[in-house]
Amino acid sequence: MISQLTKVIGDKLPDMMPPGKTKWGAAMRNEICSIADPSKALTFAIGCVWVCFNERMKEMEFKLKIGRYVIIAALLALAVVVARSMSNMFVAHAPSGLVFAGLGIAFIATAFWTFLRGAEALVQAASSMLLLNLMAFATLSSTSVGDDVWGNLELYRALAIEGVAIWGSLLLGGLALWWFPNSKYARQS
Repeated sequence: MISQLTKVIGDKLPDMMPPGKTKWGAAMRNEICSIADPSKALTFAIGCVWVCFNERMKEMEFKLKIGRYVIIAALLALAVVVARSMSNMFVAHAPSGLVFAGLGIAFIATAFWTFLRGAEALVQAASSMLLLNLMAFATLSSTSVGDDVWGNLELYRALAIEGVAIWGSLLLGGLALWWFPNSKYARQS
């Protein structure tokens, strides 16, 4: 299990490095493969991920770093709120708890992906989740879905509308992070 995890991490290192430094990521991957002890290899791989993150940070402008971190912090805060709600929901209604677990996973995955890949990843994730929430609301608003199947249909409708607002806001934030460095305003400052 540790060896498989180490291999997955090692295979991703070249992609985690900023453009122009992928050879360094490949060299780290090769060094991980040469370490015989699986625990030491995993420890080294985690250190390599930290190096990749630091190299990506060096290439980002300060304003974009702050913007990205604010969005990531908001996503993680949402995940914490959802996790607290999820524990209460499992007690009351297990299927609702699963919905909240899925929401928490979506927020955490988007935060991690945004940290690794920046504005483009945030735009991809937020636009996908926005579409998913719109489809969920449309489905839940149809007369073909009954309250007896879902338990609390109004809760799910409210979550879908809330999701539209959250993911729509995140999409706008991602577009701003993507657009700002390419705009005429960024070149003037």
